[in-house]
Amino acid sequence: MNKKAIVLFILVTALTFSNSLFNNFVGDDKEFILENPFYHSLKNIPLIFEQSYLTGNTISYSLTKDEISSGEVAYRPVLSLTYFFDYWLWKTNAFGFHLHNLTLHIFNVILVYFLLIRILKNNRIAFFSALLFGIHPVQTEAVNNIGYRTDILFSFFTLLSLHLYFTWINTQHKSGKYYFLSHLFYFLALFTKEAGLVMPILILAYHGHFQKQDLRISPRSMFSRYGGYVLISLFYVFIYFKVFRNITIASHNFFGENIFTHATTMLWIFSLYLRDLCLPFFVKIIPPLYAPDIQSYLMAKAVSSVLLLVLFLRTIQRSYHTEKMISFFLLWYLIYLLPVANFIPLDNPMSHRFLYLPTIGFFAAVGILIEKLCNQLKNLNISPKIGTFIKLCIVGICINSTITLNTYWKNNISVADILVENYPKNIKSHRMLGLECFKRGHYQKAGKLFTKCVTLGSKDPRDFHLLGIALLDKPGEADTFFKRFPRYGSPYVVLGRKHVLNKEYEQALPLLEKSIELTPTYIGIGYLLQVYMRLDQPMNARSLMELAKKFVHNEGQIRILQMILEQQRNSLEPIDIGL
Repeated sequence: MNKKAIVLFILVTALTFSNSLFNNFVGDDKEFILENPFYHSLKNIPLIFEQSYLTGNTISYSLTKDEISSGEVAYRPVLSLTYFFDYWLWKTNAFGFHLHNLTLHIFNVILVYFLLIRILKNNRIAFFSALLFGIHPVQTEAVNNIGYRTDILFSFFTLLSLHLYFTWINTQHKSGKYYFLSHLFYFLALFTKEAGLVMPILILAYHGHFQKQDLRISPRSMFSRYGGYVLISLFYVFIYFKVFRNITIASHNFFGENIFTHATTMLWIFSLYLRDLCLPFFVKIIPPLYAPDIQSYLMAKAVSSVLLLVLFLRTIQRSYHTEKMISFFLLWYLIYLLPVANFIPLDNPMSHRFLYLPTIGFFAAVGILIEKLCNQLKNLNISPKIGTFIKLCIVGICINSTITLNTYWKNNISVADILVENYPKNIKSHRMLGLECFKRGHYQKAGKLFTKCVTLGSKDPRDFHLLGIALLDKPGEADTFFKRFPRYGSPYVVLGRKHVLNKEYEQALPLLEKSIELTPTYIGIGYLLQVYMRLDQPMNARSLMELAKKFVHNEGQIRILQMILEQQRNSLEPIDIGL
């Protein structure tokens, strides 16, 4: 059964996600991985042990070459090592990065299967539950987005650690190698994602359900069993808060700026997660940094979500006395949901990738319930084919929904299109689509989308800046948007470019110099070089070129700037290097 099951897991999961292999880089994948010089050389690997590893809120293009960083706001060096490996092996080929994600996911499905066999002692339930874990559409976000690999990877190490722990406690002679390897993989899980910290709580919940006597052992035995995990956890907490501190934590505020709205948002997210797990055809791509709107029907959402949580907790309590397996696996779901439950507000309040490891418990509980239903049908002399039909329908719905969602992850334009369709009042969705339209030269459509961002109440300078660019054929309106944020450098580049292309070099000079003062960029330097040469200021041009060598990471761009410097000595026409 095991060999056939493994083959089926590989085939079904691979076929379900096969169309994801041909998707491109999406979202921040290009900025944080593909175009980030941090990952372009294996010589940068030692940088994962330096303070410069942490990025903060975003990669700043004003960083010098000596200040390149990983793109991570939390200390996740194990994850970063996989990106080093992928770029070394595949360079800019997205297929290889996606293949890495899918391979990890398939390994996780197999690990889930064997872990559930160990706990449930039932191959049928373990097989169906692991299959659901592999093909359910909530997994598409983690599998399709290269930048979200962290959830797949830390789950891989966590599952290995749990397997080895259970092997160790069930081994008669308590083999030390299992004990050591379990701690090693727990260590790797933590340094992949901080959510791994709750694994010892899961182990305690397991013993509390099935082996209470193991919680009454002597303090010495207790320390030998759990002390290693505690020490590793304390070491990681020290690294996370003192050595490589996530500076974004302190900046988080309550959702809605008060406790009631914050708590209601938390509970409503919990309810939406359960809806998506129980009704896979409802699953949709979630916008980046998304928090659901709860202001409409606030009290109704508050009451219904509280009732759902109470029902969920009551089910855990009641099943503890009647069906401990269901109780344990529902508790598994809650335990691994805790780190992303927004007790401490997250930059990204809601995301399907957060469900990746919690769903193991949820799908195991579902597998047990469906097996009970099938047994009851059998006791009523109803054909067992009905039970098989129910399982096949669930699997078919999941596969169809997952394949469909994979197509939406094809590229940024397909993601943005579906986000605007599904979330018409979400600013970030309109911004994402507007940016993609702008890159493709569809300025009129981009202008409408950025106008929508501003209408919806955006305070982000990028939206005003990009709206100004889209309205360049209406200088009066464009300048209004550019001047809205005087400390934002990009509008000065846009206005300076306009004057350069019109050969108005005197007017372009202060604008482009201001842009370099605020944020040195390749584009701004390129136009300012032309201005200096046309105004016969070669000394300033050479100084600017030296500055470019510090701030421009791409060697190809450096060569273009050098070419501009040489050509402008004799050229009568300005060079348009874009925006």
